Amino acid sequence: MFYSLVKNKFHRIANISLFLVIIIAFGSIANSDQSNNKESKEFLSIINKELEFLEFRLRNRNYKEACEHANTAANLIYKWKDKIKVIEPNYNWKEIRLVLLEIPLKHC
Repeated sequence: MFYSLVKNKFHRIANISLFLVIIIAFGSIANSDQSNNKESKEFLSIINKELEFLEFRLRNRNYKEACEHANTAANLIYKWKDKIKVIEPNYNWKEIRLVLLEIPLKHC
């Protein structure tokens, strides 16, 4: 009888320990995802600002500055493609980059 009590207590402690390890592991993964997600959002925000500048310059026919913003946005997309795909996985970033690279060819 004493053996079965010790055995049951050991199993409970083992189960609780395993449960705590799983919770800590998931907490670490979630925290890592949040920091990666925040970084990805910051990268996407920078690219979006470049695209807004580009749109404004194109509307005002300021092609020299538009070309600079198009090149900058294309380079940032290439540099951060893995990060921004986390936030916007359905966008075809390669295609967007190619369109941006055509702007200087057409307007500059």
